[in-house]
Amino acid sequence: MVELVVSELATNAYKYAPGPFLLELEVKDGAVGVTVWDIDPTLPTTCPANPGRGGRHGLEVVLAVCRSLVGSVHHRGAFQTEVQVWEDLAVTSTDGITRQVLIRRGFALEYATLGWNVIGIVVLAVAAVSARSVALAGFGLDSLIEIGASTVVIWELSGTGEDRRRRALNLIGIGFALLAVYLLVQSTWVLVCSFRPHHSPLGIGWTGVTAAVMFVLATGKARTGSALDNPVLKTECRVTLIDGLLAVAVLLGLLLNSLAGLWWADPAAGYVLVYYALREAKEIFFGEH
Repeated sequence: MVELVVSELATNAYKYAPGPFLLELEVKDGAVGVTVWDIDPTLPTTCPANPGRGGRHGLEVVLAVCRSLVGSVHHRGAFQTEVQVWEDLAVTSTDGITRQVLIRRGFALEYATLGWNVIGIVVLAVAAVSARSVALAGFGLDSLIEIGASTVVIWELSGTGEDRRRRALNLIGIGFALLAVYLLVQSTWVLVCSFRPHHSPLGIGWTGVTAAVMFVLATGKARTGSALDNPVLKTECRVTLIDGLLAVAVLLGLLLNSLAGLWWADPAAGYVLVYYALREAKEIFFGEH
């Protein structure tokens, strides 16, 4: 894709500006900058869209595939006009059509996750209150964080830029840290007070189905995020995978309490959630991205 942009800008300078031109390439923050200088003080302009027109579609093509296009008139030796565009490196590794398909798939996966967890919060709230289960309450909060993470990814997929991605990852990390603090306090209180939860057939059924759904969604996000080389989608894929693993942990705690009377298995499942939440928060804030 970079070759196409360079070809269009160079051809435009050669065809419409007299004399030599200067071409510069720069790689910065996950994008390629292409700058063309020429000696004509007139800035190039795009023509009105007209599929039937023969030729003069170069700048339209550049605008369609690049993040930005900026033109300015100032002197640099004999050169007077500068045209600079920035193109995401992710675009260069996947053709435009395939990238749009992958982005739409990413949106679909996030909306599916969002919808499932919205329903899950209601189901888990009912189950947690009726069973007085700290594990189900914690898993409900984890679903709330998953909703936030999906919303962040949808927001990030709608735009580009390293700063936008960094903010998106930080928001997900803050959610994990808050979940860990809550579960640590709540699980410890339950163990100290010997608080015994009730049986929860609703919680057992929902966590079992949720585990299967989250594993399927996580697989789809991993493949899509890798194809797009999108760090936010790949990070949120781990959020979804952990959501599935935590569903299994909570399910195990509920079954041990229900079938064997091991009431401490419920808060123990809460400690499992604490561990994974802290690990993910640490990876987001201190890991390499």
